[in-house]
Amino acid sequence: MHLEAVSERVRQQIMPGKAQVSLDTYFRAFQAAVEVFGRGQVNTYILAGLGDTQEEILDMTAQLTQMGVYPFVVPFVPIQGTPLEHHPKPEPSFMQALYTKIGAQLKQYGLKSEETQAGCAKCGACSSLKAYE
Repeated sequence: MHLEAVSERVRQQIMPGKAQVSLDTYFRAFQAAVEVFGRGQVNTYILAGLGDTQEEILDMTAQLTQMGVYPFVVPFVPIQGTPLEHHPKPEPSFMQALYTKIGAQLKQYGLKSEETQAGCAKCGACSSLKAYE
């Protein structure tokens, strides 16, 4: 259940079809999934650099980590031939600031990628977040 973008503004702009599913619906699904699979066994993919501010991403990751969902945050990478091919990727300093703060959130709630059974957080290849846990 990947959020990709976290603010309603960016969700409507980047993925208007998916934005028809409310964040409340996602959070109900996350809560149900955590009840079934356990804390740290549910994750969601968030693409930093689509237009969400650092504060918006951190507010979302704080909510997610508190409920036991691992927020797998990766930098947006434009792909040639797609509608976002000219969209800028985030600066490394933006990602490092995010990872430092998200890493602290993960530590606070005892979420570790190495304890995840499956999914993006388990693999970790698309993000350096694991290094900040």
